[in-house]
Amino acid sequence: MGGAVIRARGLNAGCGGEWALRGVDFEAAAGEYVGVVGPNGSGKTTFLRALLGLAEREGEVELFGTAPERFREWGRVGYVPQAARLPYRRFPASVREVVEAGRLPRLGWSRRLGKRDREAVDAAMAAAGLEGFERRMVGELSGGELQRVSLARALAGEPELLLLDEPTSALDPVRRSGFYDLLAKLNGERGVTILLVTHDSATIGTHATRLLYLDGRVIFDGSFAAFCESPEMTAYFGRATQHQVCGMHVPHHGAEGHTGCCGCGGGEEAAGHGHAGGEEARR
Repeated sequence: MGGAVIRARGLNAGCGGEWALRGVDFEAAAGEYVGVVGPNGSGKTTFLRALLGLAEREGEVELFGTAPERFREWGRVGYVPQAARLPYRRFPASVREVVEAGRLPRLGWSRRLGKRDREAVDAAMAAAGLEGFERRMVGELSGGELQRVSLARALAGEPELLLLDEPTSALDPVRRSGFYDLLAKLNGERGVTILLVTHDSATIGTHATRLLYLDGRVIFDGSFAAFCESPEMTAYFGRATQHQVCGMHVPHHGAEGHTGCCGCGGGEEAAGHGHAGGEEARR
């Protein structure tokens, strides 16, 4: 682990003075892989956008030690927005041209791609499974294909920090599995710091190494093991939901066909674990 790549202190963020997030303190070191989860409207997307200087905010935010408004080394950062936010959906551009645009922050004053840049673009397209798509127009692509283009564009810059907002929402199961394998390789072999926003709370624990749970504020920030063992999180979510999120338990079948987690004995004990999860736990 290196020094802090991202730092937020007393962060309030939202739109029009309405804060979707309040009082967020967060720091990610180089090489961390953070899964950002929470219910709809919990501020996950707002959080990523605030870190990049794209959302209204109060408080302190730093990227590599610099506030987003003064940050200039954008080649160090890759951002994959939600499919609905992709800005080039209607651009009269080819897939290759869009992916090449991700290389621009790395170029000098000439703004011309050299051999090294073309190799980086080729590698990014291969990693995103876009071989043969070079001349396709982006307006002809499906939602899943567009998300792969967005990923390739982010990877073309060879970022040190990668922020992804629901990147697998339009991917089929095979592509989704390959996508997570790619992130694991980027994180494990290249040391890329990853912040991944997802609704897939049931599987994020098998990919990320740290959990950030948001619901208008920070509910939990730490390892999946700490989340699993926290009495406070048991009280907040209920045991079944807590163990589903932590991803550390092997399903088994207890009495009356109940599927529980290890340590959850099924039957009456399982019934006492509150499968209604968060909302019931909060009542």
